[in-house]
Amino acid sequence: MGRLIRGRRDNQDNPSGPPGSVVKWVAEPVLGSARGEMGEQMTRRCMLAALGWVAAFFLVLAAGTDAGYAQKKLSFKHDTLRIVKQAGGRYTFQIELARTPAQRQQGLMFRERLAVDAGMLFDYEKPQPVAMWMKNTYVPLDMIFIDGTGIITHIAKRAVPLSLQPISSNGPVRAVLEVNGGITDHLGIRVGDEVRHAIFGNDHKR
Repeated sequence: MGRLIRGRRDNQDNPSGPPGSVVKWVAEPVLGSARGEMGEQMTRRCMLAALGWVAAFFLVLAAGTDAGYAQKKLSFKHDTLRIVKQAGGRYTFQIELARTPAQRQQGLMFRERLAVDAGMLFDYEKPQPVAMWMKNTYVPLDMIFIDGTGIITHIAKRAVPLSLQPISSNGPVRAVLEVNGGITDHLGIRVGDEVRHAIFGNDHKR
């Protein structure tokens, strides 16, 4: 590539020759400029490609993390608990017990169905504020928040599958019982009812 520059006279021996002297258009190389532009373009392309690879890496990492939870298939201890209503009546649930951080983190993720009388009891070992969510959880749930003595203090009904919205315990709780969405309304379970299980020390009651 080159550029045309006007002003170099043909009469090199008499650069101040009379008007009418022949003036040449001379092509001078501008390879340096062209190479610079090409270099800038290559740099931009490399940066865009690098950003694309970084984005792809984090997408794969996120997908791999979620898939990892699904593939771990942590085992949970199976047990039973009873809910005794103040208004009369009691109901037995077949539960899985989530006691370790890994178990509580996975919870009911990736389950496609839950039996009518099934649930999962999350044990936090001592009363504390708790926030739940529905990440990677496909089944709508009722979340029953329970204090250290087994009394229900709060119920979050019909949590939306896959929602990342935090669901607060509204105060310190020892445990959270997750059951099928709508079951608390169906059975008439209310705040103040008692959940009986060994972690509350009230499982001996009849």
